[in-house]
Amino acid sequence: MADSKRRLSRKDWIDAAIAMGAEQGFDRIAVDALAPRLGATRGSFYWHFRDRAELVQAVLEEWERAATSNTIERLQGVSADEALEQVISVAFNAGHLEDQAEWRLIGMADDPQIGPVVARVHQRRLAFVEQLLSAKGLPDAEAAERARLAYVAYLGWLALRQLEPDGPNLGPALLRLIG
Repeated sequence: MADSKRRLSRKDWIDAAIAMGAEQGFDRIAVDALAPRLGATRGSFYWHFRDRAELVQAVLEEWERAATSNTIERLQGVSADEALEQVISVAFNAGHLEDQAEWRLIGMADDPQIGPVVARVHQRRLAFVEQLLSAKGLPDAEAAERARLAYVAYLGWLALRQLEPDGPNLGPALLRLIG
């Protein structure tokens, strides 16, 4: 519970919504459920957001930034080998909350607000891995094929993590297969 003397920030609400979405599903995010988690009132929420849809949009923007944009930006100018190793390391070493959030968001790809962001994130990731494989000298068609294979392996591993949270990290094996 939040310290009642501390003023909550927009980020506090977003982080709490991500945690709730990861635990219960992003369609279950509700102001009335978040406020008690934060030790706050509905008024605090409305100080930062017009409505639930704006909060969900902020959650999606934060997920895209944290789970994709930051990694791609950080790896600009790094060798293709090192960048590919880093991408796979980041993807296969995310924390439990991040894995749960990712899995739940993917499961809502048919939602009109969530789906377009999920599609954009996945396209950016695929394109980046394909770019890295091309930079390593693979022909474009093969780079595209291996990028898709790597992404399918990641999604399968993510599904497996929901059943086996402490299962082995398959990132190194994937790197050997595609790279």
